[in-house]
Amino acid sequence: MEGVVQVSFTIDAKGRLLDYTLVKSSGVPGLDDAALQLLSEAEPFPAIPDALDLNQYEVQVPVNYSLQ
Repeated sequence: MEGVVQVSFTIDAKGRLLDYTLVKSSGVPGLDDAALQLLSEAEPFPAIPDALDLNQYEVQVPVNYSLQ
């Protein structure tokens, strides 16, 4: 199975995962589920640097699954 899943997630200032969502499906439900599970398993994320003075940060990224 191969595909690209587009996900969006929000972290708080301490790097805790607040929310995540599937933005664009790969067309393969198993890959979509794996990408969302990846986010919850990656927690905690690095804290937001104090210099940015943010309480939350939203990120949108592609997760690429390919056979090599």
